[in-house]
Amino acid sequence: MQTTSIENRDKVWSVLCHASLVFFPLLLPLLVYLIKDKSPFVEHHAKEAFMFHVGVLVALFASKVLMLVLIGFLLFPLVALSAFILTVWAVIQTWNGQWYSYPVTGRWARKI
Repeated sequence: MQTTSIENRDKVWSVLCHASLVFFPLLLPLLVYLIKDKSPFVEHHAKEAFMFHVGVLVALFASKVLMLVLIGFLLFPLVALSAFILTVWAVIQTWNGQWYSYPVTGRWARKI
């Protein structure tokens, strides 16, 4: 019975890391990675979420800069919508106990 409790707790921490894109991007995954006990599941998802948040913030900043040449007005909503969809998918996969990896930033997360 205790094993299930630990699994659920790990799932909750992992889901919070992914969902934090909305409320504490970068900060929550980093804190969870540094402070949380070293569960491989939580560690994996904290790194994945952190790198994805970095990628999204860089892409949003680049699209704001590109608004000077008008392409950013199309790019910004596309980045925001993609980030939302990928975050929801990551939350669903993580809650189901999957070791989810984001399409682009997942390779970067495996290197750290």
